Parts: sequence; structure tokens; C-alpha cells
Amino acid sequence: MRTAFEAWAQRDGHIVRRREDKPDEYLIFETQRRWVIWQAALTHGKTAAKPRVSAAEKAAKAQRALEMSSDGAQQGAQ
Repeated sequence: MRTAFEAWAQRDGHIVRRREDKPDEYLIFETQRRWVIWQAALTHGKTAAKPRVSAAEKAAKAQRALEMSSDGAQQGAQ
């Protein structure tokens, strides 16, 4: 997670050097502030996000629904 943040910060023009006495913190206040915001956004997104349904799962669900509807139509015709 930190490497992704640092790559983004460098692309955005921020200095990503860390403090020598506290390696968990960045030397520049603005970079440290953005790191804290980044972490908060990710932890908030984990609890708030719904699980995603893949395209394969959607297709399988649609196929089952189609099979069920065609089975019902065949039974009704008999």
C-alpha cells in the first residue's frame, strides 16, 4: 500500500523522503498529510464497499434464470 502511495505521490510531484528518526513518517508535512488521508480513504472504502460481482458470476446467474424460465414455460405447455 505504501509503495502505491509513494508512486502516486512522486507522479503528482511530492517529495516522498521519510524522516530518519521516525521512518513511518514523511519529511514533508504535506506528503504526510496525504498519506494519512490515503490510509483513511482505503480503510473507509473497505467497510463501505459492497462485494463486486464478476462478469462470470453475472453470466452464470443470467443463465440459471433463463433455464428456470424456459423450464417453467415447458411445464406450463404440458
